[in-house]
Amino acid sequence: MPTNSEKEISFGLGLLAKSSIIVFMGLVFSKIFTYFYRIIIARFYGPEIYGVFSLSLMIAGWVVAFAGFGLTEGILRYVPIFRAKKQFHRIRLLLKYSYLTTILSGILGGVFLFFLSNWISESIFKDPSLIIFLQIFSILIPLWVFSNLFLALIRAFERINVYSFLLNIFQNILKVVFLGIFIYLGFSQTSIPLSYLFSTLVLLVSAYLYSVYFISSSLKKTSTISSEDKKTFRGVFAYSWPLMFYGIIGNLLHWVDSFTIGYFKDTFSVGVYNAAIPIALFLMLAPEMFMQLFFPLITRHNSKREFSVSRELSKQVGKWIFIVNLPIFLLIFIFPGSFLNLLFGSEYIVASTALKILVVGFFAFSLFQISINLLSSLGKSKTLLYNILGVCTFNLVLNIFLVPKFGLEGAAFSTSLSFILLGTLAVIQSYKISAIIPLRRKMLLVFLSSLFPLILILLLRKIIPLTNATIILLLSLFFLVYLLCLFLTKSFDKNDLEIFKKIYLKLK
Repeated sequence: MPTNSEKEISFGLGLLAKSSIIVFMGLVFSKIFTYFYRIIIARFYGPEIYGVFSLSLMIAGWVVAFAGFGLTEGILRYVPIFRAKKQFHRIRLLLKYSYLTTILSGILGGVFLFFLSNWISESIFKDPSLIIFLQIFSILIPLWVFSNLFLALIRAFERINVYSFLLNIFQNILKVVFLGIFIYLGFSQTSIPLSYLFSTLVLLVSAYLYSVYFISSSLKKTSTISSEDKKTFRGVFAYSWPLMFYGIIGNLLHWVDSFTIGYFKDTFSVGVYNAAIPIALFLMLAPEMFMQLFFPLITRHNSKREFSVSRELSKQVGKWIFIVNLPIFLLIFIFPGSFLNLLFGSEYIVASTALKILVVGFFAFSLFQISINLLSSLGKSKTLLYNILGVCTFNLVLNIFLVPKFGLEGAAFSTSLSFILLGTLAVIQSYKISAIIPLRRKMLLVFLSSLFPLILILLLRKIIPLTNATIILLLSLFFLVYLLCLFLTKSFDKNDLEIFKKIYLKLK
């Protein structure tokens, strides 16, 4: 007869699998419309304007991270804890303070960006066309910050289907629709930031209405705040403020390569490089599928001191990420130019080598996401801050030395190495605290299962001329043979087979 721990593990894995299907569908639609949106910009306006868009998005992201004060991460960690303890009045009080704080900080962040837009554009990047982008994005800042808060609340209540729909599907469809409308109306390049602005406004209204009518209305109201409540909220802010800087520096880590390319090279080079980045980010698809529910789930189990459940969930999800990402990594590494040409056009093929370097770092980093989430769920926000501060400094110094000499390849190497270093630190630190390494022995069988389809594709590559159609056929063949080899090598364990059974019964 299964123990309580085994029941919790089975229930948690089933919930993760069920939510991951919903999230996967959302992410597929998200990637389709995100890439469609970026491809329209890249092909319709060219690499230079695409580079300007990438730089403005980078700068706005920094301001949003600062203005958010890390409160979205605080909500993600503490709301599941309060729910587990049935302290619903504390959730309402936490939300009240978070709303007031982010309204003020979002407006100040927008004003700050608006008045500095000329100086940033002309003094740092020496490109006046960046000014109008930054000015429109400055209006976006408070909307972006506030929508993040409501999305975090929806996710913390494990309403993953709603969260995934709003963030991954609804918002990205809106971007494409508004971009098409503004282009049709003749707004020229300002169509890009305006489409981002209006889509975020609609997202904010939608997330707000759902939160108010389906979440906040069910929370217990309170008119008094006890000394214990005050102590708890000091703990929330003590946890959140390092994550504010973690978010700022995390954005810097993600964008420091684009920043240094823009500073040492030009916006054309930024645009070309930012065609490689979203392709490499395919490797973050699998972690996103599972992490949206994984974090609140293990936080709830850790708060109940059910560490054996967290350990089993971590190992299983680590294996799932490896199974999904290994073929994606191999295919992008073998056909980097084909992916760039297929999605963005022949002008962007010059970023092929940079893309090969980037996918190595992102593949390793995707496997380390569980350890990073474990550290955060255990309240080690300062540890995460110190990690990313050190790694970001390392990345910036490396970029400054390598970008002037090696260009895109230098930026890609710096970023790839930095992400590997950041993930390695998280694995070591989370193991010391939780004794969890999110790896299973059967991952070796998964790797062996990828060798036969890899050899097959390499042989066919020499025989068949590479066109967009043949590349799609080769990719499809690789995935089919890879899946067959997984079953033949018995790479799936009893947990996997149980999940397959549940999914089959659900679909049936």
